[in-house]
Amino acid sequence: MNRFRPLVGLVAVSLLLVSCASTVDPEAAPPPASTPEEPSSTPTPTPTQPEEPAGRVPTDCDAVAALPEISPTIDGSSQEEDFTQHHAVIVQAGGLECTWTGADGLGVLGFDVLPDAAEVYVAGTTMSEQRSDFPVPGGVLGCEAEWCEFAFLTSSEFWIEGWTRAPGATGEATWDHGSTVSKAIHSHLDSLEAQGDPWPTSGEPIPADSLWLHPYCAETDVSSVGSALGVTLSPSGTGSWAHDGYSGIWTTSAAGLGWFPCGWSVGELEPPTVEVMVLPGGGWAAERAVAAANRGAIEVAGADAAALDCRGDDEQFCVVDLFANGDWLQVHALVPGVPNEEAALPVLEAIVALPDPVPAS
Repeated sequence: MNRFRPLVGLVAVSLLLVSCASTVDPEAAPPPASTPEEPSSTPTPTPTQPEEPAGRVPTDCDAVAALPEISPTIDGSSQEEDFTQHHAVIVQAGGLECTWTGADGLGVLGFDVLPDAAEVYVAGTTMSEQRSDFPVPGGVLGCEAEWCEFAFLTSSEFWIEGWTRAPGATGEATWDHGSTVSKAIHSHLDSLEAQGDPWPTSGEPIPADSLWLHPYCAETDVSSVGSALGVTLSPSGTGSWAHDGYSGIWTTSAAGLGWFPCGWSVGELEPPTVEVMVLPGGGWAAERAVAAANRGAIEVAGADAAALDCRGDDEQFCVVDLFANGDWLQVHALVPGVPNEEAALPVLEAIVALPDPVPAS
């Protein structure tokens, strides 16, 4: 079943008007006056946008920012206001994501929190140098130059994974900074309990393999998308989402929600010409994502909402957020032609018209 099909024209109305046409006798008595129908007492329901999932972490970014050990780190910085599919995955899983950027444009602190995570917790970072002896039981801290990454599990089963930067610091000074920040966040969350119902974990783990293909990607006929681009597309692996060596909070959350990526390319070994990241149930984020994105809202046949940003000259790279039937499809595509929405629309409409990537349950 294709839940992204465009609306059908009003052909039935035209047929009804034709069948009701007849020759009128001018001498015939006028028909008796009919009693006006009373308006229906039951109003036609207005479609409503799905509500944002309730958070399950009983704190927020402002509360963490106010901690005395944290406030010097983020002094003079600004909290990230963008809202991408990456953010939506954490929110939809009931978690919390916070990021602050310094005046120099580089981040100073960022972390994700996932509730009910004792069974999926992984103590890992992408840093080559790691320590497990810093003052957070069962956690790990890794630092290089100015940067540190940390991961730990609280006694209340919150999995925290994050990073921080100490501008100008090196060696032990960086380690001390990372230890102070991670310990403060741990202490703040360790005394709290998750609220609401546990997050869904029914999704299959996402393999850490850049050549992995979701069955939908391998089996779906995308010739219509290729025709819109003027090329022939074949399934290809998408590695841009894969974590470096371990499954962190984001990939764990994404798998639990059924998120998956698809990629199609012109050549077998070429980078994907078209990538589509599917977040089932992500339609609640439409208004928030379109408003936060640095791209313009557009109309795409079959989609409830869409935002587009195309850049380039002869071959433009387009990033599009498509919201249809309650789901969020984020599209990355190389579209030939001058950078404008008219060149991209045929490609987007062909993607929306593909078989539904989230079958009805």
